Amino acid sequence: MKRRWLPYVVALLAVGAMLALRVALDPWLGERVPYITLFGAVIVAAWYGGRNPALLAAMVGWVGSELLFIAPRGAITFRGTSHVIEVLAYAFSTSLIAALGGAMARARSRTQENEQRFLAFMQNSPSAVFLKDEEGRYVFMSRAGEEMLGRTDWLGRTDEALLPEQTARTIRERDHEVLEADAARSYELTMSTRQGDRTVRSVKFPLRDAAGQRFIGSITMDVTEQRLAQQALQEADRRKDQFIATLAHELRNPLAPIRTAVAILGRKGAAEPDRDWSREVIERQVAHMGRLVDDLLDMARVSSGKLSLRRERVELSAVVAAALETSRPAVDAAQHQLVTYLPAGGAVVDADAARLAQVLSNLLNNAAKYTPAGGTIELSVEQSGGEAIIAVKDNGVGFPPELSRQIFEPFAQWASGGNSAAGLGIGLSLVRGIVELHGGSASATSEGPGRGSRFEVRLPLAAASRAEAPRVPGASPIAAPGVRVLVADDNRDAADTLSRILAMYGYEVRTAYDGKAALAVCEAFQPHAAVLDIGMPGMNGYDVARELRARRRGAVRLVAVSGWGGEADVQRAREAGFDRHLTKPVDPAVLSEALARR
Repeated sequence: MKRRWLPYVVALLAVGAMLALRVALDPWLGERVPYITLFGAVIVAAWYGGRNPALLAAMVGWVGSELLFIAPRGAITFRGTSHVIEVLAYAFSTSLIAALGGAMARARSRTQENEQRFLAFMQNSPSAVFLKDEEGRYVFMSRAGEEMLGRTDWLGRTDEALLPEQTARTIRERDHEVLEADAARSYELTMSTRQGDRTVRSVKFPLRDAAGQRFIGSITMDVTEQRLAQQALQEADRRKDQFIATLAHELRNPLAPIRTAVAILGRKGAAEPDRDWSREVIERQVAHMGRLVDDLLDMARVSSGKLSLRRERVELSAVVAAALETSRPAVDAAQHQLVTYLPAGGAVVDADAARLAQVLSNLLNNAAKYTPAGGTIELSVEQSGGEAIIAVKDNGVGFPPELSRQIFEPFAQWASGGNSAAGLGIGLSLVRGIVELHGGSASATSEGPGRGSRFEVRLPLAAASRAEAPRVPGASPIAAPGVRVLVADDNRDAADTLSRILAMYGYEVRTAYDGKAALAVCEAFQPHAAVLDIGMPGMNGYDVARELRARRRGAVRLVAVSGWGGEADVQRAREAGFDRHLTKPVDPAVLSEALARR
């Protein structure tokens, strides 16, 4: 920053120099034009310091000239009207010079400040800013540009001196295009940097200075992350479309045998074996559809962080046994050999046993599905470094090693050769989500297509202490004779079929198809229990439950049946007065237990 007193020193030095010049000219000029050289001093002072230093120069110069060049020399005297006019003319001229010079100094200062602000803005721009002359020599580069190039020795150098040959050639060709078109253009370029290959997008534009010299300006952004994100989006969109198509396929598959089985049951004179077979088909396919829906809901809960765990100390051997029981039919159906390696000492973990069994059965089912018939599946459990390590290994189709992380993403699928992928692509996503909720990790490895795969789950072992004894479920209670039950659902088929099955269990059942009708039936029927669908028109299940609680308090047992099964839905049902909340499709035995239990 310029010192404030320096312009005044410059003004006095300029006056001294101009007075010295007038002294040198004195033999020729004598007393004529005594102020002639002072105007130069005033101009210099005005240019350098503005108005006030110029006025100081004019005043000091006048005093010096009066003393040095006007008789009687050495004194300032009044010489009449001409003297006054001469002084006024000098004062007017120097004041005008001072005013103009001051205005120029202020304009120059503002210009410099604007330039400094502009340069500071350019230097701190998140985008890289470059300026080159017509010959391609760099005259300006922002800090972001220096970071992008990894160079600070750019001034006066060309792209050929700073960048790889091919990159430099491409940039220069584009510079020439912009100069020839005399218009801005946008380009993209992949270039090697210290951070590896990066994709940059540049807007190049021509510039001219006051003298007409041409320059190339460029504002360049690193768009590598945006490109990658555009691709984490395109891939997600592709997976979404694949998921929707697969979901439709998976839902149609069980509907086909169900429809056939229903047709068989509807034929008069159908043989009993055919009727039994039809019932078994319907039961299996409905259970399959229920699992699909449950998996989708579980994945949504994991993704939103709303999946709750009922954790307790459990032995992994019990979890493995439950998973094997679930997966054994799939393994046996494909004629696989299943080999298990379990430790002699039981590994104990703090976990939700049902969810952990779901993890292992998903891994075993995947191994059975993606291993050709007659293959080998190995399940091993070991303890190491405070962790339980569960591994499922197969000699099936395997997968490319680079997919080892992607394979756990929602809807991710891979099938070798011409094989089509099976399933919704959410099983492994559930595996990872549930394991991570337990504080563990899940990983997958494969040596490549056709070379099998290995899935590993690591869980922290529980602190050493005596494990709690497993709970033994009691026998399902039996409904007492004469128990009256109301079933209310706006879906007539759902209400009627549920009423029929409950009647087979020995209940006395009445049916209603909306909320108001349910209240009317309750008034006359006085049921011991009511099974209420939540999504009924008019009065929904919550409204009916609150009204029944207000009328009969604890005299009626209320069971909610809904397609919504999240924690928030269960809590809302509880707040409305329901004793139990069951998610559709309901297992009749579970419903009977819920109705009979008081």
